[in-house]
Amino acid sequence: MKWYLVILLTQMQGDLHEGFMWYDPTFDNKEQCIEWTNANPVRIFQTLSSEFRDWKIHKTLCVREDKTQEIGLKPYIPGKQI
Repeated sequence: MKWYLVILLTQMQGDLHEGFMWYDPTFDNKEQCIEWTNANPVRIFQTLSSEFRDWKIHKTLCVREDKTQEIGLKPYIPGKQI
């Protein structure tokens, strides 16, 4: 079963909330996801700051694929319609 990194973001003005789900890389277990997240804070921040200016990271989660399917969460893949 795959694991995904999901970042929950918030914007103080307007009380807006968004989520960002990584589809590459995916992980074989929660520990791999956590290790990758801890080893790549700059990459995560750079990716998010280009998409979500003036947003703050609220929570970082490692989520099992079956749980993402249960709630209808799908990764954003550039070039594909959702």
